[in-house]
Amino acid sequence: MLVNYFKIALRRLGRQRAYSAINITGLAVGLATCMLILLWVRHEMGYDRFHENGPHIYRVITHEQEGDASMAFPFSPAPLAVHLREDFSEVVQATRLRIQDNLAMTVGGKTFMENGVAFLEPACLEMFSFTFLYGDPRSVLSQPNGVVLTRSLAMKYFGMENAVGQTLEGPQSLACVVTGVIEDLPEQSHLRFNMALPLEAIQDIYRWNLETWQSNLFMTYVQLNPEASKEDFQTLIAQTLNRETGNHIFTLSLQPLGEIHLRSMGIVEPGGTVRGDIRNVRLFSVLALLVLAMACINFISLTTARGQNRAREVGMRKVSGAHRGQLIIQFLGEVSPWC
Repeated sequence: MLVNYFKIALRRLGRQRAYSAINITGLAVGLATCMLILLWVRHEMGYDRFHENGPHIYRVITHEQEGDASMAFPFSPAPLAVHLREDFSEVVQATRLRIQDNLAMTVGGKTFMENGVAFLEPACLEMFSFTFLYGDPRSVLSQPNGVVLTRSLAMKYFGMENAVGQTLEGPQSLACVVTGVIEDLPEQSHLRFNMALPLEAIQDIYRWNLETWQSNLFMTYVQLNPEASKEDFQTLIAQTLNRETGNHIFTLSLQPLGEIHLRSMGIVEPGGTVRGDIRNVRLFSVLALLVLAMACINFISLTTARGQNRAREVGMRKVSGAHRGQLIIQFLGEVSPWC
């Protein structure tokens, strides 16, 4: 019976080539468009989901109000992270970091201008799930001259993945030793860097003071206990910031890690970084559903319009003893290859 249904479907396809081409092409294009849009939506929604502690990690956002003007930026004073992890029981871990561009790195007499050079604390490697290929994540940044490379940068500099023990020279004649190699960061990561140096190295290169509360230069991330209230905690740290800086125009908020890529409208991102927009994701999701609905409606309409031409065939099959279920299976079987 199934072989018979298949033969009839092929026979109809050959006899009604123009109709079949229009019907099949319309449905295929609609399905393909819908799938491509949904793949993009899935990609946008997947940012920073690979971090094991991601649901409990927040980025500290500083809000500055001067008169009627307000501005939000993901920078805060350097001592804030230390204060959070030492003085608040709600905090599992807190860290600060800074990512810089255009740093000169010298390897084997060749100088490279590198973008995406991160200055990190060891706590950063505990909070975030970076995949280490070589080196111990607990100690790679404990040395004042240690440096962690991504796999692609290790290949670029030394022609090998395991570059642990190799040396290079950073800005201000900073002698560095490779202590670890990590996998290249996934594309779906809001943090983008190719090299990591100890946070203290930023004092040697830029002469920045890590003890002052009077400048907002570092991105601060905090991991909270699952039981902690984000709203109550951000009020506490805002009070701490205002007390330490003596400046009462600042307020703080905590932005969940998973929302950074799509929900950062109005936040001045470092280096002019362009984030996604949740409104675009919603818009394209609706468009995908509309395209799919239009393709299905068009396919059904064309199929229904040709249904009268098969009334005689249906009548003959009923006279021959065909049941309703068998007719349904036949018509679905003819449609399914094109779906």
